[in-house]
Amino acid sequence: MCVTVVPEYVTQAVNKGTQKTSVIKNAQKVTLGNLCSQECNDKTWGQNCSQKCDAKCKKNSCNHVTGECYGCVDGYRGRDCNSECDEGFYGEGCNKTCSEHCGGDLNSCHHVNGSCNQGCDPGYTGSLCIQECNVTTWGQNCSQNCNASCMNNSCSHETGECSSCVVGYWGRFCNHECNTTSYGEGCRQTCSANCVNQLCHHETGFCNSCNESRLGDYCEFGRQQGVSGGGATVSAVVAVLVILLVILAVVAGVFIWRNWKQKATEKRKDENDIHLSNWTFRFHTAQFEECEAENGEVTAASAPTNSVTDTIAVSVQELKTYIQQHSVDSHFLDQFLSVPMTSGSPQTCGVLPENVKKNRYKNIIP
Repeated sequence: MCVTVVPEYVTQAVNKGTQKTSVIKNAQKVTLGNLCSQECNDKTWGQNCSQKCDAKCKKNSCNHVTGECYGCVDGYRGRDCNSECDEGFYGEGCNKTCSEHCGGDLNSCHHVNGSCNQGCDPGYTGSLCIQECNVTTWGQNCSQNCNASCMNNSCSHETGECSSCVVGYWGRFCNHECNTTSYGEGCRQTCSANCVNQLCHHETGFCNSCNESRLGDYCEFGRQQGVSGGGATVSAVVAVLVILLVILAVVAGVFIWRNWKQKATEKRKDENDIHLSNWTFRFHTAQFEECEAENGEVTAASAPTNSVTDTIAVSVQELKTYIQQHSVDSHFLDQFLSVPMTSGSPQTCGVLPENVKKNRYKNIIP
């Protein structure tokens, strides 16, 4: 046994954490081992080091003689750390103050982490109640939305009051429309005296209806004598219809004129056709136009002497064979070369300047 009790034995115990010195009378000198020269470790204390330091001691460490803690965990205080922080304080050494926005009269919070016991005051959120509501919400737990008539949908996070209202509304919460004779931002503008009973829309100021002889959204225009608003509208519609009819008439006239001109041009053209009948090829040369002589008399040119009148009849069944057979010889070339290249008849009319444009081909003159 290494414990010796000495009457009126006085010793001094030094707290390593606080550096405070305590005087202990009739104390037991606590040592360990046969020679009683070894101190208890920092987590035990007392006779034979059989007592454990309190769990609320910081790092579970205490004085090996008295058991006094060298410091307390968050939320506790006292020599043995068995006392919670006083109301309104929390944390390490109980030196932190609960948020002033904690709900309730005492602004109480949890002695360890500082979370508010009764929630937050209106306008604040979070466990510590130090975070304000965003600009569009307010009230207890930020559960209320700002009025839609608040400018930019923003309001006080605590009361919900709008800093300003959109046009047409007024009041702390912007929940009142302008009265029937005012409108605009802050309802500071007055409806036009030309509105019937001076009534207008609370946002735009447009008159519900105009006094007699007035027109316009704000009844700002005078109406001509004897002409009603409906008559003006009808006149505008009629004018538009007349313009459309004129445009249609012009388009139709141009179309008819172009069609007539095209037919007249085609009528003046010479006919020079190739007729296919029963797969018989017939070639007809164009007849000469009548030409006015210098003496004013009109003479008709006689039929050309080199008209091709010979024909070759080929049946449909033999056409393919006929083409294949003569594609390898000079039959088609010989027929082409037999066509006269020049005319033995006078070409006086065909070469006149007014008839040159009528010539369809370079070497064929009508």
